[in-house]
Amino acid sequence: MTLALIALLIASTGGVAALAARGRIHPFVSLLVAAIACGLAAELSLPYTLRSMEDGFSSTIGSLGPVFIAAAVAGIALHQSQFSQWLSAVRVKGKGPLTWMTGCGLIGGLGAVGEVALILLMPLADALARRLSRPAGDTALPLALAITATNTLLVPAPGPVAAAAILSADLWRTALWGAMVALAAAAAGWVFSLFAGGWLSRPAKQAIAVPAPPQKAGAASLLAALAGLLPIVLPLLLLTVSSVGHMPSEPLGGGWTREILLTLGQPLILLLTALAAAALAAGWPRPRTALLSEDWIGRALTQAAGTALLIGVAGAFSRVLQNAGLDSMLGDDLAGVRLGILLPFAIAAAMKLAQGSSMLAIITTAGLMHPSLTSLGLDDETGRALSAVAVGAGSMVASHVNDTLFWTFTRLCKLTPAQGLRLLTLGTLVQGTAAATALLAISAVVR
Repeated sequence: MTLALIALLIASTGGVAALAARGRIHPFVSLLVAAIACGLAAELSLPYTLRSMEDGFSSTIGSLGPVFIAAAVAGIALHQSQFSQWLSAVRVKGKGPLTWMTGCGLIGGLGAVGEVALILLMPLADALARRLSRPAGDTALPLALAITATNTLLVPAPGPVAAAAILSADLWRTALWGAMVALAAAAAGWVFSLFAGGWLSRPAKQAIAVPAPPQKAGAASLLAALAGLLPIVLPLLLLTVSSVGHMPSEPLGGGWTREILLTLGQPLILLLTALAAAALAAGWPRPRTALLSEDWIGRALTQAAGTALLIGVAGAFSRVLQNAGLDSMLGDDLAGVRLGILLPFAIAAAMKLAQGSSMLAIITTAGLMHPSLTSLGLDDETGRALSAVAVGAGSMVASHVNDTLFWTFTRLCKLTPAQGLRLLTLGTLVQGTAAATALLAISAVVR
């Protein structure tokens, strides 16, 4: 049964990419068909398969839809602000842009959801791509890879915090070794981006045109230029701060304090913050309320709607795979394999490949590994912390068509699924390999 479901997963992945590669069938349709086919092949009833799709669709749209609108408004405000004029005057060449995007991703990945961080930072990647006259995928790839590395490995992101809590690992050791592995993975992603940039000559589609910013006499002040970043920076800051609320130790206290922290990262709060910041940034130092008019909001909704719906159906596909139980089957099959510290890495990677969610792969793998730590010789402070890091490292491996991050990246960059597989899927595989290597090196030193 497991081998049959694995074959189905591979076939559905290749089928979605092949059907959409040449534009013959829209990914929205191919994902719908693949979700139903996977559910029926996994012996789920048709009503249960459809309910799973509806649940996955609604939860994904509810969590990411408002953020797409926020990012669209932020992009318009960024283009209308004096930041665009400042960026056009800055010398941008060599490896600098990729380094900037990697740095932004390392910070953005600390938030609760990697997809949200990518959505919020994408207007900055777009602005830099326009400055370089390059496709958005060139600048967004190192951003997405760095977000993936920190979101799965670096405390206080919820993923590594959850792994440490479930495995009863020391949070400080997990944070230290997770940071080392995350930096190694991000460095590998940066190097991969240098080589992968030449694989992408142009976007698959042209982005919706945004009116050019009004010309003003004289050079823009640094303060006015930085104001253009407020619609991006403020929601991202709220997202990062809210991730502290997921920490079981609650360093800022429990009760209302934690509730407030968690509320700060809610999608509607991020949207309202972006709207307020955009109105301020577009006409700094005089807020331009016209940015919130029907015309501008209409543009934002137009830009966000198609992508949000596609991400929603990707969430439906992922939910069907989760309910099919393929990840649990793979975990049970791998649990008896003797791989040492690489066992939690391998199980998390298999679960990520099977159902697409890094967070779910972390939680499920950590729960599966907890009773096995003694038999594996990892039942001490060092072993538990290394296991928590290994789980996070495995959960970043090979993001593909059952992962909402994959579709967020491809649609925001106007790429085909085949291009996304060459860039993001292969890039996260390279990062995962680098993370496993760094994990082995740390384990050899500390054990």
